[in-house]
Amino acid sequence: MDDYFVVKRRLSATQYIDCHSHQPDLSGVFRIRSLDFKEFASQNVFPEFYSVGVHPWYIDNHSEQQLQSLNNNPQLLAIGECGLDKSIALPLAEQITVFEQHIQLAADWHKPLIIHCVRAYNELMAIKLSHSTANAWLIHGCNCSFQQLQQLLAAGFYCSFGSSLLNPKSKPAQYLKDLPIDRWLLETDAQAEIGIDQIYSCAARILGWELDALHQQMIKNFERILIND
Repeated sequence: MDDYFVVKRRLSATQYIDCHSHQPDLSGVFRIRSLDFKEFASQNVFPEFYSVGVHPWYIDNHSEQQLQSLNNNPQLLAIGECGLDKSIALPLAEQITVFEQHIQLAADWHKPLIIHCVRAYNELMAIKLSHSTANAWLIHGCNCSFQQLQQLLAAGFYCSFGSSLLNPKSKPAQYLKDLPIDRWLLETDAQAEIGIDQIYSCAARILGWELDALHQQMIKNFERILIND
C-alpha cells in the first residue's frame, strides 16, 4: 500500500528511530509520538507519526466511546501507550478492562500495541496468552528480569529500551547483548534531557557495534514490529 512505502521511505531517510516518545518531532529522527486522549483532543497540529491510547494512570479521564472515536489514519502507527501498573491505586481489574478495549481496537485495525507494564508481567503474560492476535505487542521501557523477559519473548512480545541503558548497573544494560537482536527497539519516552542519539550510542557500545550497523538493524526491527504492509 502507498502508506506503507511512505513510512519506509521516511525511515530510510532518518538518522535515528525513536519508537516511543512524549517529545515533539525532531529533524533527523523518525519518532512515534505518544499521545494520551487529553493531548489528542487538544492537538491543532498533529505529529508526523503517533500512537494514541489511555495510560493506566489516566483511566479515570477516559470513556470507551472516546477510544472508539479514533480515526484510523496513516499517521497513527500504534495503539497505546496502554497497559497495567500495580504501583497505582486503581484496581487492576479496572485497568484490565480498559487494556482489553485497546487490545480489541488494535486487532481490529491491525495496529501494534505499545504497552506500559509495572510489576504486572505475570498478568500481562496471561492476557497475551488468552488473545490470539497477529499484531505485535511491544512493552516499552522494559525493566523486568532477564528470566521474565525470556518468558515474554517466548510468548511473542517485543520490547524497547531507553534511558535505563545509560546506567551500566541496570537490568537492561546488563542483558541487552544477550537478547535476540531482532526483538527490540530504542526509545526516549518522557526524557526531554536525553536524546535518542545518546541511547543509540550507549546501545552500540554495549553491543560492540558501529552506529550505522545498529541503525540498519533498528530499521529492520521497526519494519517488522510496527509497520503493517
